[in-house]
Amino acid sequence: MPSRPAPVGIPSGRRGGRPCTLHGSVLSLSGAPVARAAVWLLDEGGSSVLRAVSDDAGSYRVAAVPEGRHHVLVTAPHAEPEIVTVDVREQGGRRRDFAMQVWDDPAANLTAETLGELDETAAQRRFDR
Repeated sequence: MPSRPAPVGIPSGRRGGRPCTLHGSVLSLSGAPVARAAVWLLDEGGSSVLRAVSDDAGSYRVAAVPEGRHHVLVTAPHAEPEIVTVDVREQGGRRRDFAMQVWDDPAANLTAETLGELDETAAQRRFDR
């Protein structure tokens, strides 16, 4: 049974009415879920405000997000980090999905393997001259 995303939040971070949330999925380029990805909310100065970790299905949820603009940094083992800017408003929440380049993902490696084959062919041609 997949684990549920652990919401991480600071209740004092909300302003006024309902707390804002940021939620979504972290997937590889081939669409496979990325488990244990860290989703960091950073303020405009780059300081960490909140953090969540994706579950086995790649889902994450950050609770009690202060309303406003945040930088969101997503990191995972063997993956290229992603950073985006999102606006979170008090209407209850915002969904933001991420597609990460995971180094052992076949979709990410296809380009590298193809380029490697092209490089080998070019090198062989140079050697044969």
